Formats: sequence, C-alpha cells, structure tokens
Amino acid sequence: MELSILTSRFHFVSHYETADTPVFALVVAKHGIKMSTQPPPDAHAPNGFCWRAGHPGYLKSDGCTMSDLAHALNIVDDRKVLDKTGLNGHYYFQLDFDDNATASLSNGHRFPARQTDNPTLPSLYQALPEQLGLQLKPTKAPMPILVIDHIEPPTEN
Repeated sequence: MELSILTSRFHFVSHYETADTPVFALVVAKHGIKMSTQPPPDAHAPNGFCWRAGHPGYLKSDGCTMSDLAHALNIVDDRKVLDKTGLNGHYYFQLDFDDNATASLSNGHRFPARQTDNPTLPSLYQALPEQLGLQLKPTKAPMPILVIDHIEPPTEN
C-alpha cells in the first residue's frame, strides 16, 4: 500500500542492489558456548514465542535458535547482526547487559550508546562471551540496499 502511494503521489521509482556492508557476525567464542539445549526445570511450555521476558539490556530465552538471537539483537552500533554460529537447535539462556553502553535497535526503538559512570552490568560485547560463549565479530556481508532512481514533489490531493 505504501509503495502505491509513493508511486502515485511522488512518482517514486526504486530498485535494490546488493553491496558489501559492515555487519556483525554472531559466532562461537574461543572457549565455547555456555548455554543449554535442555529446558531448565522451571521452563514454561512454548507459547509460540521463544523469549520469555525481555527489555533493553535483558533477554531470557525460552528455547530460541541462534538465528532468533541474531534477530533479537537486530542492529548493534548501526550494523546488522547475522547468525554465523553454525549452531542448530534451541537454546535456553539469560543475557543481562548494560544497554546504555551499546547503540542498538530493538523492537523498532533506537537506543543510543551513553556513557555510564559506574556500570553494574557488562556491555553487550563483554556479556555475550562471558554469559553465552558467543561474540560479535565485525565483518562485511552482501546486503540489499534500496536505491531511489526517481522521486518528485507530491502531486495535489
């Protein structure tokens, strides 16, 4: 619907191209994973969602895949997060970190990085290896890029 409005009112024309862009690869850290593939004794039956609880700086997995985790992290420091762990299955874990120390985009909300004088929690970059045995490695990957070929001022209503 939005595209038809853009096309009719703005004579919008676009296409996608693929370009190597900076991303983070979610990978297994040097000392291996620290997550369980077995549900903890207090795990609830799956309700269609793999996250039992979550807010900025805290994720509790109720059997999520690594692809789910990469998607939950979505964009960290303006880079997309891609699952490159090679891990299959569903994992149970808690991830608790200082979301102020990392710019991120979660559930459509932008959380900028802020300096904290006395953070009680580690940054995301410290928490992933310490708590889950994972890490974010900066790399490049081919990603779709929207290219606007033509746009005009809007037509009258």
